Amino acid sequence: GIAGLGVLGTGYLRATKYAKGWGLYAHSPFFYGKMLALGVMAGLSLYPTITFIKWAIFAAGQQDKSIPLPCLEDRVIKRLRFFTQHELYAFLCIPFCAAMMARGIGYNESIPMWAMAMGAIVPTVGASAYSVKAALADTKAWEEQLSLLGDAEQTTSDA
Repeated sequence: GIAGLGVLGTGYLRATKYAKGWGLYAHSPFFYGKMLALGVMAGLSLYPTITFIKWAIFAAGQQDKSIPLPCLEDRVIKRLRFFTQHELYAFLCIPFCAAMMARGIGYNESIPMWAMAMGAIVPTVGASAYSVKAALADTKAWEEQLSLLGDAEQTTSDA
């Protein structure tokens, strides 16, 4: 999180105050491609982040530390793998876009800046929504599994 804010802050300063200036970046489709990759990375990272935070909260609140965390379903493991792999794919696009942008390839003043910006914003919002929706769905399944685990422990302790 903090590193991402640092990247955004230095990138903003570089685009507006230093280097080649905003005029070059505003009309470069590779600039918006880079922003798209960064946004998709951020959106896709929400699922693993929410999942790991849920595990940490459960582990911290657990009274009996000898009881293991509930088993992960294959579906959750596959989703974690999916989101992490696609974050890496987006990350690989960033240096490519940066190299093209720095060389001025694709520069075109005839394309409106807002049109290129929307091409980066809409998929970013979609990736974020998909990631959060999947995390919330898994949260419900996680809570059901925990309640079943709690019922089993209570039955065992009553006997």
